[in-house]
Amino acid sequence: MSEQNQSGASTQESVDPATGKLVVSWAVVLVPLAYGVFNTIMDSIPLFT
Repeated sequence: MSEQNQSGASTQESVDPATGKLVVSWAVVLVPLAYGVFNTIMDSIPLFT
């Protein structure tokens, strides 16, 4: 748990630089994946109509 100071406000926690790299890495993977899934779904709709 994070410690609180005398006034009751919580202390601000620093963000590990590896967290930013992790977010960017997942974005690089998920954006093209989402684009491909979207296009596949859109292209397959005429098969079922």
